[in-house]
Parts: sequence; C-alpha cells; structure tokens
Amino acid sequence: SRKPNVIFFLADDLGYMDIGAYNPSTFYETPHIDRLAKQGMRFTYGYAACCVCSPTRSSIMTGKYPPRCGITDWIPGNKGPHKLISAPNANHLPLEEVTVAEAFREAGYATFFAGKWHLGGGNFSPNAQGFGPGLTSSDGNQFWYPPSTVPPPDAKDDPKTTDRIANEAISFIASHKNDPFFLYLPFLAVHNKIGARDDLVAKYQKKKAVAPADASGQEGERKVNLVQNNPIYAAMLEQLDTGIGRVLAALESNGLNENTIIVFMSDNGGLSTSEGSPTSNLPLRGGKGWPYEGGIREPWIIRAPGVTTPGSTCATPVISTDFYPTLLALAGLPLQPQQHLDGISLAPLLKGEPLDRGKPLFWHYPHYSNQGGSPYGAIREGDWKLIEWYEDGALELYNIPQDIGEKSNLAAQYPELATSLHAKLIGWRKEVGALMPTSNPAYKCTIFAADTPTPKAKPFHVIILSGQTMNGVDPKTGFETEAKERFAPDDVLYFKIAKGGSPIRLWVAEWNEIASRHGVNVQTTRTKDTTQGTLHYEPILAEYHKLVEERGTPTSVTFCWMQGEQDGRDKLDAPYADALKQLLFNLRRDLKQPNMNVVIGRLNDWGEGNNESWHKVRQAHMDVAASDPRAAWIDTDDLNDKEVDGIMQNQYHFTGAGCALLGRRFARQSNLLVHGNGQTKDGRPQ
Repeated sequence: SRKPNVIFFLADDLGYMDIGAYNPSTFYETPHIDRLAKQGMRFTYGYAACCVCSPTRSSIMTGKYPPRCGITDWIPGNKGPHKLISAPNANHLPLEEVTVAEAFREAGYATFFAGKWHLGGGNFSPNAQGFGPGLTSSDGNQFWYPPSTVPPPDAKDDPKTTDRIANEAISFIASHKNDPFFLYLPFLAVHNKIGARDDLVAKYQKKKAVAPADASGQEGERKVNLVQNNPIYAAMLEQLDTGIGRVLAALESNGLNENTIIVFMSDNGGLSTSEGSPTSNLPLRGGKGWPYEGGIREPWIIRAPGVTTPGSTCATPVISTDFYPTLLALAGLPLQPQQHLDGISLAPLLKGEPLDRGKPLFWHYPHYSNQGGSPYGAIREGDWKLIEWYEDGALELYNIPQDIGEKSNLAAQYPELATSLHAKLIGWRKEVGALMPTSNPAYKCTIFAADTPTPKAKPFHVIILSGQTMNGVDPKTGFETEAKERFAPDDVLYFKIAKGGSPIRLWVAEWNEIASRHGVNVQTTRTKDTTQGTLHYEPILAEYHKLVEERGTPTSVTFCWMQGEQDGRDKLDAPYADALKQLLFNLRRDLKQPNMNVVIGRLNDWGEGNNESWHKVRQAHMDVAASDPRAAWIDTDDLNDKEVDGIMQNQYHFTGAGCALLGRRFARQSNLLVHGNGQTKDGRPQ
C-alpha cells in the first residue's frame, strides 16, 4: 500500500487556551482546527521543549532536547545587561543533524517547506536541512518560501503570509497527489506584529463590544493579560484557521484525506506579558518566555487515519522531541534512535494503549526572555513539576493536575521530593551538556523612583540575629560595634528578632501558617501559645524585602542562630537538625539568597545530663553547621561557668556583658564567612 503523507502545521506563539477545542469559551473562532481535533487525538499535556521559538523548532527537526544542539534561545536572543550572563546560543541548527525532513526524503518522500524557519540562514537554511532546493528568503534568515509563478497576496490582506503559505501548500498537494509527501508548514501567525484583513478585524471589533473589559494581573515584574478580547489578534487567528482549513480541504478534493497524517501544535505559549500582551492563557499561569504552563503547554493534535480514534484525548505528558520518532513509526519507517535521542514514539498512545516513557520531561532556558522571564530549568515527572531559577537557586514545586494555575508552591511542604527532582534535573543537564549562565560582575542593580534612575547605595551587608541573647546585645560594646569595625568600609545592617523562648517548632509552624494563607495546602494544627514568645518569620521577610526595595540587593546576608534553650527543655517530636535545615532552606528561598551564610551558637552544656533533648539539640547544632557549606558554629562552653563574674546571670542566661561578648564572637564569625578569612585546611571557616 502507498505510504501515508504527513502534514505538520506549526503555529507561532499560539496559546493553549486560544482555540475552541481546548477552551470552548474562547473569544476567538477556530472551527477548522476544532474539527481536526474531533477527527483525531487531542493531547492535554502536550509540551514545547522551550518557552520560546527557535529551541522548540530545533527539537521538532532533530528529536533532541535543545541543549544538545546548542540552541537554547530564540536566534539571536536577548543580550542584556542582566544579573547573569546568558549561556552561549548557537545561531543555526548544525548541519550534522539528520532532520526529520531528511529522514523522510531519504525514504522517498517529497518534502515541502513554506513559512518561518528561524534555525539559521545562508548555508544553514531549510535548503540544507531536507527541504528545497530553491527556497528563497524574504529576510535572509527566518522566512522561506518555494519558487512560484503566482504572485503572493497583497501584504495588506495577508500581513502574516498565511494565505501565501496555504496557497503554496495547496499547489504542492495537487502536483504530488500520486507521491508520498512530507509538508512542514510553520506559519508566522499569531506572532507579533499582529495583523489581519480589515474585514476580519472589523468583525471582532463588534464582538469586543460585548466581551469582558481589559484586565491585568502581575507576573514577576510584568503585567499579565487576564482577558481575551483583542480584535486584531482574533482576526489574525481566524485567518490562520481558515488557511489550515483550505489545506485540509485540498486533501479531501485530491482524495488524500484518509492517507494523510496531520499534526498541529504551537512552538510556545501565548504572548501575555509583553509586546502588547494580545492574549490571555488563563487559567494557565504566565505565557511565552516563562516556565509556567502558559509558556510551554501547547494545543497539540494528531490525526492518524486508521490509528487514532476520532474525538479521543490523552492526558499523558508528551513533548515536541516526540514528533520525530512518532511520525517515522506511523509512516512505517525505521526509527533512528541515534538521532532522536530524546523522543519516543507515541504510536501506542495514539492507539489508545498505555505508554511509559521511563523518564521525566526536562527544560533548560539559560537566558532572559523578552517577556520578563529569567533563566531557569524545569522537570516534570508524573503529576509533579519543579522549576529552578538560576539567578538565586529558588525552587518551585507544583502538582499540575491539582493546581493548573501553579499557585501553590509545595517545595517546602515536600522537601525530599523537591530535592529528588532537582537532583534529576542537575543530572540531566550534565547528560545533555547544557551550558549554564554565569555571574555578571559588571551588572549593577538600579532602583527606580518616579521613573528616575537612582544609583545603588554603597555596598552593605545584612545580618539577622535570632535569639534572646542577641536581643540583649549592648550595641555600644557588643555585636554592632564589632560588626561595623569588621565590615568597614561597607555598611552593615542587622535585624534583632526572636524574643526569648521561641523554639524552632514555632519557626517551622509559623512558616506553614504563612504558606497556608498564600494557598499552599499545608496540613498543620497548633494553638498559638503566647507564653512561647512571638512569631517572627513573616516580619523578617517583610523588613528584608522593604530594605531591598530601598537600597538594592545586599552584598551578603548572614543568619545568626542562638536558639535552643526551650528546645532543649522540650521533648522533641521530630529531629531538631531536620527542622533547622528546613528553616534555613525556607529563609534562603524566601529571601532569594541561596548563598546566605549561617552562624550557629552551639547550645551550652549546662550540666543537664538527664535531659536527652538538651544533648540532641547541642549535637544538632554542630551537625547542621558541619553539613551546610555556608555555615559555621560558635562554641560557648568556655562561658558557662556561673562563677565567672559578669558573664553568666544564672544557669541559662548571660548577663549584659556576656551577651556583648557573645555578640562580638558572632560578628567576627560572620565576617570570616563573608570575606573568607581564617580558613582551615579543608577550606571551611574556623
């Protein structure tokens, strides 16, 4: 029997929620794409390999994750300046790659291309990658079309060349109806600059009159569009949908409908945080340029006659590297596993059978997007998705089926799962040779007040003092005086928090309460006991971030922990070391200071030999300091003699002079951690 034909429709910047098949309430009208979904299988977790265009296009052509080919941003990319220097980004797809088009051409297929390539110009054009020959470019780089004797439509009526692409495809189908063919149609729509025929724009301007009014929210530092009501965008999308419908009609008229495999997807999510933000991806979070579902989850449809059940859906997560082996398998061609290293054939899923890919899905974007996103990595395994932000190492963990809008970061609630997924992400980056962004020593933070740039203040260091002992420090003779001397000429600012008797269980419990108020599903119950001191985690965050807004990012942050008396008296319900590690993890993440230093004052051995918890806390202090590369501990055993005049007030408490002495020790140790002085042989501060 004749080999099946293949047509691959690729939209540009089309959101998951932009078509009726995924969003019956959409403002836009896409009847032809919706009909295609009813004829084939619709994937509800179909992902692009990147949140921007070129890397996803590379993954489709090669079956490999973008880092393997060196294309991790749109070509040529965003150059900065930024806090990090973006990783190098290749300006073309390597010729050594055997593209999916070349695989089909080698199997006797005629191949066709018209539209947006964006994988290199000149010697790296689609003419060199399995298409053409004879394709010419309208700009010398991105947009390529076959030679034609028919003049293209007027640009006023076809600003995105949608009709031109459809016309050329229809002509090709008619002239190759007796030969197997592979058509790749990467449309320019619905990418900015948005535009469409005037009559279509007028149609949607009338529709907008009864549509929801404009509304926006916040995504990072960008406004995010919350409403679909843009008449020009809607008209552009209808023109795209009509063009696709015309190509599908050509299959029908040439008797090829039942022998042609159809693929439809978009290269990344809808544009909702930049450049006019013409669409909304709600309830998905974010959009193009972001790691959230709105940026990488795509409308994804495959129709394979005789294989797919019309109107079927699939909830198995899949990614754009999978197209290469899937299309080979559906066409009855041998797979090329040495080429499509990161893709798997989805043929079992298309037949309604289960499929376990045996490994997670991964993303790597070591760049700053034009849409406000910063460098990140991500992994999805089962229901869980972890995002790592490269600027500060912050982790976000979401259960995607339960939290479609990615509102509840569960990294603190499930630290072991977050750690496990993070380790897999790091391992994958090593496997594919992913290049990372690097520190930018020339970058200077600038604070804007009333749109007027204000130079950042001179370098300053922040030290957080926790514990009753710290609150008793004499500012003239204790910590403050010592710290100012040690850190000069830089400024040193410190927060004195945590009244006496505030055990670590209140720190952790309070964080759970805060997380719960922000939508995190944390199961925690306790009664606030006012005799146990004051809660203080949230005030730290508020004061610190207020300081950053006023002065910029500090040169360093150090957290001094001199707690443990109450914990030593209590019966510990959970390992103290784990609780302290969790507290440090929370602080580093929420302060956005992954390199926060920690100075731990080891609990004195005050002779309570019968209190097992006391010794557990004491040992935990040393264990945490030893296991944390940014931590050190201070011994206070030499101060525990009650007979030393002026140092100890009683068995448990220092005098004012004792507090000052201890404060000076914390200041000295903080300075050693920040400036790296006084290293021991193994490189750890003494």
